[in-house]
Amino acid sequence: MRSSGKSTPRRHRRKPRIPKPKQQQLVPPPREYQESDGWRRTLLYRVTKPQERDALIQLSKMLDRLLLEEGSFWRELRGPSPEVELSAAAADLVHLGGFLRLLSVEHGFDPTDEGDRPKVRLCKLAGRQAVKLLRVADAIGAALPPQETGAA
Repeated sequence: MRSSGKSTPRRHRRKPRIPKPKQQQLVPPPREYQESDGWRRTLLYRVTKPQERDALIQLSKMLDRLLLEEGSFWRELRGPSPEVELSAAAADLVHLGGFLRLLSVEHGFDPTDEGDRPKVRLCKLAGRQAVKLLRVADAIGAALPPQETGAA
């Protein structure tokens, strides 16, 4: 007797997925964004004592609270908030891009030295990311309206 063609479909066997080995991280991943944590890490890396670094971070949080609570006594921002905030973000990106570019240039590792290979790779990565950050900063700057200088 022939089948009516309504038999259950065959299940295809899938190949077992072999997990890819995770790349070892040389540095811990960045922390989540904390609005009140305003000191740049490009400044704080020079503070080598953890207690002093933590004290500076706490000072930053205290200053942020002060700015929010007492800000109504100061002059108004020089423009609409998103424009001022984006301008500040673009300035920070330019700073970070410059910092990364210097990392890629200053260390002068010998690419033929096998012992320095991870450091050379990181410095090259820093240089590539610097270009990307500076492009983002330029795009933000181009989207912002021209700033008034107050000159007559």
